[in-house]
Amino acid sequence: MVFSGKGKFYSKRFKLYKEGLELLLGKWDKLRWVERDEIYRDLSVERKLELLSYVAVKKFEQDQYVLFEQEELEGYISKFLGIERRESQGVLRAIASQHGLLIERSHEVWSFSHLTFQEYLVAKWFVMRTDWDGLVMQVTKQHWREVFLLSAEIQRKIDSLILLMKRKVDAIIAVEKLQNILAWANQKSAVVNDTCKPSAIRAFYLSIEIKNSFDDRLSHLIEPSFNPGISRLLQVDHLLYRCLFHSHSPDFNQPLYTYGSCFSITRYLDFEMFLGELLRDSLNLQLDLKKALIKLKLKLPSGQERINYQQFWHDEGKGWTEELIMNMSNYCQIRQNWHLNNEQYELFEQYYNANYLLLDCLNIVTTVSKHVIKEVEEMLFLPIAEIDKRKYNKQIN
Repeated sequence: MVFSGKGKFYSKRFKLYKEGLELLLGKWDKLRWVERDEIYRDLSVERKLELLSYVAVKKFEQDQYVLFEQEELEGYISKFLGIERRESQGVLRAIASQHGLLIERSHEVWSFSHLTFQEYLVAKWFVMRTDWDGLVMQVTKQHWREVFLLSAEIQRKIDSLILLMKRKVDAIIAVEKLQNILAWANQKSAVVNDTCKPSAIRAFYLSIEIKNSFDDRLSHLIEPSFNPGISRLLQVDHLLYRCLFHSHSPDFNQPLYTYGSCFSITRYLDFEMFLGELLRDSLNLQLDLKKALIKLKLKLPSGQERINYQQFWHDEGKGWTEELIMNMSNYCQIRQNWHLNNEQYELFEQYYNANYLLLDCLNIVTTVSKHVIKEVEEMLFLPIAEIDKRKYNKQIN
């Protein structure tokens, strides 16, 4: 419909939604000769959009943000337009019959015809009011993600939104234990002498250490060329994490040892492979760490003993893995026992995802000031005390 009306598509999503909704609200009923409700008929396109945005945001602020009870929906329409409840019924039916943006899913249960429309209208509500304080209150809620991205696209100048998001994100984990983890990640990034941005390195360590995830997309958002293999210390830590990860659940389904009349073939488990990579590139290892890893390797079955590997691992695997963790902690200061409870893990997850959203907002728009981009990137994944210290130093310098 947009292509027919405008003769083109739009590279920005919000422009497509804007044009599409305006066509639906302004022209669709005329083309179909639909008899309109008197109250709704007299509303301008802008007022209709404002009404729908109000309805969208009132529901989106709830935990159950999709389905409306009809009484609830009529209440929002009545309050926004300043009309009686019975009159709001006619407005609701007009909206449903004329352009289908609100549809009745079952008896007296309604929703927007597509979540995309609701997300766009919510974003439009906050942008029209430049209510960034209200928007950033929702930064930890996953279903608000598209609203933030659309708001960043719609608003031409978003420096204020980005800086408010950053402050809100930093405050999510203002808990001593979690601040200690950020301080640790900062120390690790300071030790790694690398050309990568320190914030990308901090993201790398936090992802693996706390989330147990080898997904480094967040580091790549900060530093597109990020690669743990190009730094000596990063590479060592990365291989140790890999070794530990695979030692928790070795795959014994493939034969570990096969032999014929004249030759034998040894197939190593994944964690052995990463341990072997570390020892082959032993110039990157501290001497004490190298000795500890050789000791660990010698404890593993070799030769014909590998036939009984699964039994060995059943009896000795837990102790072997615990020794690996102890060496990682003692020599590399990784795989720490942070003693986090479920609530603290959940807070960290919210913080991590909110930083992801913040970076996505930065990357989809070109109107953010360079000094804001620089400030945000430099301060990513830092403890609050360190952020305050850096800001103070910048002011006095």
